[in-house]
Amino acid sequence: MSIRSVLRCLFVSAALIALTATAAAQAEPAAPAAVRVRVAHLAPFAGSDSATIAVHIDGAAVGGTMAYGSHTDYVAIAGGAGDRLIEVLRDGEVVISETYTLADGDTSVVVVGDDNVVPLDLLVLAENVDEPGVGHAGLRITHAAVLGATIDDTKVDVCSQTGELFNGSAAGLRYLRTTSNRLLPIGDYDLKITRTDAAGDCAGPIAIDPPVLTLAEGTKTNLFLVGDGHNRVLAVFTFADGLIGDDGPPPSSGTLYLPVLAASS
Repeated sequence: MSIRSVLRCLFVSAALIALTATAAAQAEPAAPAAVRVRVAHLAPFAGSDSATIAVHIDGAAVGGTMAYGSHTDYVAIAGGAGDRLIEVLRDGEVVISETYTLADGDTSVVVVGDDNVVPLDLLVLAENVDEPGVGHAGLRITHAAVLGATIDDTKVDVCSQTGELFNGSAAGLRYLRTTSNRLLPIGDYDLKITRTDAAGDCAGPIAIDPPVLTLAEGTKTNLFLVGDGHNRVLAVFTFADGLIGDDGPPPSSGTLYLPVLAASS
């Protein structure tokens, strides 16, 4: 057999192998996109670190027993996107049982509320899939701090060090509300969280004065306002650093708020 014939046979064989592999790949169903969940305990229902919870998804524990301010890493959820039963257990008793639709990608499940002023509740937040790009970082701020007796009393302004609303954010961020994902230049940000006041934007007293926040290139930070000023001090939380500015329960003279009422018009 000539060299040309041998090369022709090799070419045909390679082509047949490639076609077979392509057909096999097309015949196999695509694997479901990964669904990952991380859990955080930000519910200040008691001043002791022994005030723990457990979170189950479809009956499976995620992260074991969790103290206030703790969180898990991302955990893969079998079966892909779809409805999932999320339960929160306190002292072995189910106190929250709700079905949520988990989408492809990463989701944060955050337990909030002090079980006095406001009930225990869940925040289920899909993570931003957009990458910040060169020289930028992402930031999202969520209000989970128990600050007053009515929803309107919980309003705060997120302010810059110059005393203006931060990065064009709206005044009056309410409890359980979240800002949009903001794309920011990397660097240090000295934020102040003030009570919303009729005197103007950022004119109210400071509710939370967190340490300087450093945003590194390519990072996506979730900043939570946390605490209640009674069981736990008012502070902030990020998944990267945990609780920031919370060394335990505040002095016993902290304000005790009444149960939250419906928002006023």
